[in-house]
Amino acid sequence: SVKISGKRSNARRAKTMLTDFLAQCFSQYVSVTKVAKHLSRVVGVVKTIVDCAASTGCAIVFDHDTRSFVIQAATNDYLLQGVESIGKHVQECEELVGLLTLDKTDSWLLVALLNKRESLKEIEESTSTKVEIIREDNSVSILGETKESIISGKKEIISIFEQMKRENAFVDIPESSMMQFVGNSSRQINNFAAINGVKMDRVKKSTTCIRIQGHDTGVKTAVVAINTWVQKWEANNPGTTIKLHEDTLMCLLDNKTTSEKKRIQRICGVKLDVCVTKSNVTIRGGKGDSTSLAIEQIRALAESLDIKASKAEEKPAQALDTKPVNIEIDAPTPKVEKNTSVLMPTLKTTTNVQVPEKLSIPTTVVGKDKSKEPKRKEQSGKLQSVSKLYSFLVSEDAAPMAAGEEPWDSSTVSSGVENVDQGYFRSSSGFTVRL
Repeated sequence: SVKISGKRSNARRAKTMLTDFLAQCFSQYVSVTKVAKHLSRVVGVVKTIVDCAASTGCAIVFDHDTRSFVIQAATNDYLLQGVESIGKHVQECEELVGLLTLDKTDSWLLVALLNKRESLKEIEESTSTKVEIIREDNSVSILGETKESIISGKKEIISIFEQMKRENAFVDIPESSMMQFVGNSSRQINNFAAINGVKMDRVKKSTTCIRIQGHDTGVKTAVVAINTWVQKWEANNPGTTIKLHEDTLMCLLDNKTTSEKKRIQRICGVKLDVCVTKSNVTIRGGKGDSTSLAIEQIRALAESLDIKASKAEEKPAQALDTKPVNIEIDAPTPKVEKNTSVLMPTLKTTTNVQVPEKLSIPTTVVGKDKSKEPKRKEQSGKLQSVSKLYSFLVSEDAAPMAAGEEPWDSSTVSSGVENVDQGYFRSSSGFTVRL
């Protein structure tokens, strides 16, 4: 067996490279068949794989990490049969799965579709299909039992997407005009929304995009109103527009303090408004030759990006992560006999050691510190006389014994008790006390 440990992405890549290497080295006995991501859930049915393995005499395993079938056989003939059987199984699964792939600009449709779970459930129940959203590939897979159900499920999903596009619109406006368009406390943008009966808000992580939501007619009128407002603003704030490549536009869209856009604006004293939909940048503001200086800076940036891209193409492909992946092959470890010996203590100990008083550890007596207690007031004369009388009555040496009188033995109960039923006790002083 082979054990691969490390980062998950690196371990997956190492597993793929290892299986490909084994397939190349032992092409007569090992084969690898890769599967598309939207088919991984369908083709990995255990019962079907077991049937294929039993009918062809091969060992077949489906790896979900690499999304591939690993087929191993004792002879090349059995291997070819196994590959053919798995190929037919994959083709059958492709007929039962429909795929809808969207552009990156329409990726927001997947998020909106996730919020409409009730609509998805209705589609699944009406068409007898199962809808799965794959956000990594910007796609939607429809799994059904028949081709007709898949086609009907596709139509329902496409109709929902078209309705979402009619009820939502995205408009790009110059970055310099954003604060003026929004207004103080969003008053301007709220007025636009109220007049057209729609909802308007700024798109997160974007400085130029406005999203409009509402009924399709209201959305259309709102888009026209915003475009007319932008045209008037651009007429009052003219600038120089330059067409740029996509890489340069993406670099200028970075709004960090250390970005190239901020650097050019700070050096030239101008404002750069980047428009991705039109693939251009507009230079506004500045004094004197600031516009021409900004154009030179943008062209130099574009040239530097082209040089970096050309150098990257010349260099050989390298791993994305330089962190090594540890591959361990299990092997029998030889047994080693260990001789252990016990070392007896050699230090001599002495007893009856006297520690000097200066070096001794100080000790404390745990108890109630009476020094901190408040001093009680002296008792009055009356209380003192009562306490003395009580001591005289109950103390054993309160009074001397008379001649011929037997002493009271306090060790026995009978010698000190009279009328036990009534609770009388006799003290050595000769008095009888009831407690």
